Amino acid sequence: MFVLELFSHYVLHFERYFILSRQSTLLIQWSIVVLAGLYLLGRHPKINRYRTMFLAGVLLRIVLLAGVSVELIHQVQATNFTSAYLREDGNELLPLVHFLLYGYVLLTAFHYMLMPRDHSGKGMFYTFDLAVVSLPIVQMIFSFFSYWKEYPDGVEPIEFMFLFFIIIFPIVLNVLFFKLYWRTNKILLGLFYTLIIGLLVLLLVPFSGRISIDYGAVMPYTIYLTMAGFLMSYHLFQKSGKVYVRVNKWLTMAVIVFFVSLLNPIYNAGTAAFAVSKPINVQGSFNFVGEHISSEKAEQIIKSFFPTNETLYLHDTKMDVHYFYSFESLSYEAEVDEVSQLINSYQYLKKPRGKTLTDQEYVRKSVAFLERHGRVLNKEHIETKVSKEDGQTAVRIYLKNQLHKKDNDDDGTVFYWEKETLMSFSEDPSIYQLDSLLHVHITEQDIQGKMKKMFTALNIPKQPYQITDVESNGLLGGLVHVETKDGIVVEFESESGSLQSISLPMKKNISLTNNQLQRQILSVFDADVSEIKIKSRQGDKAVYSDSSHTYEFFEDQGQLNVYVYSALDKSFPYTYSNGKLAYEKVASVYRDVIYKKRMRPIIVQRGNERHYAWLIIIQPFGSNRHDAYVVDGETQEVISLYES
Repeated sequence: MFVLELFSHYVLHFERYFILSRQSTLLIQWSIVVLAGLYLLGRHPKINRYRTMFLAGVLLRIVLLAGVSVELIHQVQATNFTSAYLREDGNELLPLVHFLLYGYVLLTAFHYMLMPRDHSGKGMFYTFDLAVVSLPIVQMIFSFFSYWKEYPDGVEPIEFMFLFFIIIFPIVLNVLFFKLYWRTNKILLGLFYTLIIGLLVLLLVPFSGRISIDYGAVMPYTIYLTMAGFLMSYHLFQKSGKVYVRVNKWLTMAVIVFFVSLLNPIYNAGTAAFAVSKPINVQGSFNFVGEHISSEKAEQIIKSFFPTNETLYLHDTKMDVHYFYSFESLSYEAEVDEVSQLINSYQYLKKPRGKTLTDQEYVRKSVAFLERHGRVLNKEHIETKVSKEDGQTAVRIYLKNQLHKKDNDDDGTVFYWEKETLMSFSEDPSIYQLDSLLHVHITEQDIQGKMKKMFTALNIPKQPYQITDVESNGLLGGLVHVETKDGIVVEFESESGSLQSISLPMKKNISLTNNQLQRQILSVFDADVSEIKIKSRQGDKAVYSDSSHTYEFFEDQGQLNVYVYSALDKSFPYTYSNGKLAYEKVASVYRDVIYKKRMRPIIVQRGNERHYAWLIIIQPFGSNRHDAYVVDGETQEVISLYES
């Protein structure tokens, strides 16, 4: 069972990280089956095995080039395919190089192993394949010169030395390869493998204190090195005489059985593993189901704030869903939160225009900008601060803490003006009226009732309090922070309004030694005191639980802090095959062409209520957007993550 679960996770790795598209996966799977079938058919005495495998090789490469074309069409439609964009982001070629590595290199290697030893067409295939896997390197060279032409001051002299190395190394390796193909020379062979192995180690091992390697950036080189290394190794293996004759027959059959059992599209080892294996642990949870905005609406929001006639390109994301949509045009970059619909960041990329204004004029422009776009300021509780930073005028609008002095340098909605141009901008929901925030469902009246209940339960005299912060994050969820005059801090979840934490200043009767106080605090969280059990208690920390929640008490920096967590008391009950059925249910009604898909087990959370479900993520062809659907694990009900 452990082996099957491990294998399931390996298979799902390609889905989790969107490594191969659905089209590429099917192409690879069916090509494996067809090649294996043609090889077995070629064993028939009346069929010319040489001609069959040669034609199979030609057709295979035509199909693979069609696959490369499909990947390029998707990328051109989905991204701003310019040299500057490639140089800055570096991920636009990843789908293509992934297909070359896991599709082209794998399938051509499989085909070579099926070809007869003395086939005269191998040299032609070698030349063609080395040329194809060199294409990403050629693309990078042309991108460099295109970028240099557009931004001549943006290229350092040392980068030309690096470019020279990029150009020269495939030329040297190709010359060595074909010299060795026609006649083996031990010195040249040693030089060839030294270059291959040395460059792979240099590219893939993090030397010089580097913690990690950006494998996407080095893949164009590793693909070429892998292909060249395999071709030379297999060429030498076929020339080895007795070793080849003794090993080749069972090796070829073993490779066929291995690939067909793993990759056939009808029923493979992955399908069998999915039928019995379950997720080992479920860590992801999702809030605001049905309230996320689509990429189309996010683009409308961006254009309403920052009008442009230029094309806005949506950046890809490595996460399940975007959580925040990141757009780029020739003039600016902007990011909008997927739940709160607030602008996380905006950066103008061109030169400022207009004349320099006074500080008060910049403040008025900033406030007018927010009001013009429908933001409702909490004017009774906000302040403004103007400063000069790097030649720009920074206007900060922040929520004033009327009960305690606080440093607000890192809080608030911030504008950076240069002349009359807004160069940078980011929003903080704390400065807006609570009922105007779309993602906040708790009202000030709700907070008033909950605070009154807390004062009564803890026998604390009623005292002034204020909302001091509103957190909004599509990834982490939302919280409303409330602080009292005596320093009590309370946090409410913005979606459900449920109480999430309490922090009390420690006094003589407020500590972990006061068991009566702990029971009173638990009643504030609506805990069933009759079911409460103590899970652990040591020093300055105590943990309690009931049938559905865990309550953590701990002392820190003069405060007694209490947090509540909802927990499911059983492991994920569904197998991966249930997840596949959930995907098929979503795919049956999905309108666009599915380019990539992913399924993963999640916990759907609303307040203190939780249940297991499947998250189905689909990336449509020709777009970087991720469409997400939540499928209830028990009822199989499909709910879009996005607002209707």
